[in-house]
Amino acid sequence: MLRILGHGRSEWLFCSWMGLAVCMTATELAAQVSEGHSTTSGDGLHSLRAELRPFSGNRRDGERHHLKPDTSCILSAMMRGEFSDRGVVPGVRLERVAGATLALVAANVAAYAHFHEVWWDHPRTRFHLYRGWRRSSGAYDLGPDDSLWHHVDKCGHFFSASQLSRHGAATARWVGLSAAQADWAGFLLASFLMLEIEVYDGFFAEWGFSLGDFLANEVGAAFPVLQRRHPAWRKLAIKLSYCPSGDPVYGRYLVEDYAGMTFWLCLDEDLFLPHKARRFWPDILDVAIGYGVTAKTGGAPELYVALDIDLRQVRVSNGVLRPLVAALEAVHLPAPALRLTPSRVAYFLYF
Repeated sequence: MLRILGHGRSEWLFCSWMGLAVCMTATELAAQVSEGHSTTSGDGLHSLRAELRPFSGNRRDGERHHLKPDTSCILSAMMRGEFSDRGVVPGVRLERVAGATLALVAANVAAYAHFHEVWWDHPRTRFHLYRGWRRSSGAYDLGPDDSLWHHVDKCGHFFSASQLSRHGAATARWVGLSAAQADWAGFLLASFLMLEIEVYDGFFAEWGFSLGDFLANEVGAAFPVLQRRHPAWRKLAIKLSYCPSGDPVYGRYLVEDYAGMTFWLCLDEDLFLPHKARRFWPDILDVAIGYGVTAKTGGAPELYVALDIDLRQVRVSNGVLRPLVAALEAVHLPAPALRLTPSRVAYFLYF
């Protein structure tokens, strides 16, 4: 099998299996440590009901709910179909673990093939750190002048790690872990999958292991865990919108088309409206701050402000539509926007 995959692919597959083993071992240790806290009869159901309560639509004394539900909780409830008195399911479902593992390895190998075509078809060298586009000088991709594309790629690393962590936690709930265990399983899985890319970058002469990318990965992987444990952070959301830039060099692949990407920090109205004004503002609307670049190389940074549709406030009872709506929560849907830099442009709908 390794001969068929080739030398680089065999390394990638080996790393995939090793990473899965590390994640499963760490998850098992977390389960043993937290067994007395997270699997007590009735506690899991009470916690899950508390997380789902913002969807009930009930309000006290005319006040609106300020906390937004966690996507991983909604997905796990949907996939399970019923609640048990021990939280998610009474124990880990080994057949689901096997299915999720095989799907993950297959997706990882497919990702390698795509990334090899886009980035890794270049001369290899010894492992080294990436200092920036100047190669011989720079703050190891942490300084403001170390990136030709104004560090928009760091937004991509944060976003990707966040999504892997969130959906990894949802999958861990599905296979039978408690909410606390699933959070850390999602974090570990996202951290490994993103670290896998950085380590591989470290052996290419044109790239290198980027400390800036690594930092963005870890913060992004921790973001869903932070949101679950501290409800105030749920008033923030990170989203992506994409429209092909048409760049003849970098526009062939989505992952390389930085000029076509815009990353959004979406703010709940509680963060910018006075208390008395909140009742007049629709719950489904947030305000978003967007960041992008006009071109991947030599472009100018772009800053936007726009309205955002918060799909976390939409109650969906259809079991088929529910995962689709959950997936779209990470997408900034077309909405009115104003570009502030490098020049001021108003958009009736921007995506």
